Amino acid sequence: MLVQALSDPSAQVRAEAARSLGRHGDAQAVPSLILALSDAEPRVRAQAAAALECIRVEDARAPLLELLEDEDKDVRTRAALALGALGAPDAIPQLIEIVQFAYWQHRPSAATYLCRMKAEEPLPVLTRALGEHEKGLNRTVARGLGILGSRNAVPEMIRYLGYGGDRKYRIALIEALGELGDRSAVPAISDALHRWGDAAAVPVLLQLGGREAEDAVIRQVNEGTIYERSQVLSGGWARPASPGPCRPSGKRWRKPTPCTWSAAQARPWPCWETPSADPTWWSGSATRTKTNAGGLPSPWPTWETPAR
Repeated sequence: MLVQALSDPSAQVRAEAARSLGRHGDAQAVPSLILALSDAEPRVRAQAAAALECIRVEDARAPLLELLEDEDKDVRTRAALALGALGAPDAIPQLIEIVQFAYWQHRPSAATYLCRMKAEEPLPVLTRALGEHEKGLNRTVARGLGILGSRNAVPEMIRYLGYGGDRKYRIALIEALGELGDRSAVPAISDALHRWGDAAAVPVLLQLGGREAEDAVIRQVNEGTIYERSQVLSGGWARPASPGPCRPSGKRWRKPTPCTWSAAQARPWPCWETPSADPTWWSGSATRTKTNAGGLPSPWPTWETPAR
């Protein structure tokens, strides 16, 4: 019925039919939608292109390329987005223009498609978009730069991470820097961990590695609040480890032992958090008797003790 509605005398009905077909994602409607790309009404052409963006079939590439020269701006925008969904390099100039000047509703999608193409040409535009807070565009770009994989974006990403912003934006930047794997970002990520307690920085720091990254995590555990410490531990250090000499249950912390450390050890760790070979240490009982090197009771609350 929807396919038949594409031939309705009313342009409004034809446009709504194309929109509904895109929502349903019916590949059988592709031939009819391709014909609708040549409709006399611009809004019908635009909705047909938007539907093909959702369905994503290669058969629509050629007619969509023709729409890049359409007289209507909305039609050109929709055609460029549909080609971006197909990964067509021919649409890169139009997608860059959308990220810069188009209506806010289309800008995140255009930025995502540009990043997926992994081309260096749109990189300056994308890094500038990191500073825009319009409807989460900066978060979309931050995540996309991790997919793009260009380390040329790292300096700008570090700069914007230092400015702060909302938590989701910072986490998107931190995770993208982790995907890029550039260790020059370690100081900025460490600073984000200490200033805002972003636990997402923990696995990224451990992935990047190095003494500076590990010291940043240890410092947060030692100096943070109970909530921040629990977030840090759940963020990367407290994941189940494979069974070993100090981890017979397979659920012990991934920490070195013995308690004291030297330069030869991988990472220093507070004595009171060093795993014990005593299996009763993890019993989660109401009374905790584990002490640190100075003979003082452990500052870790018993209700935070991981059970077996």
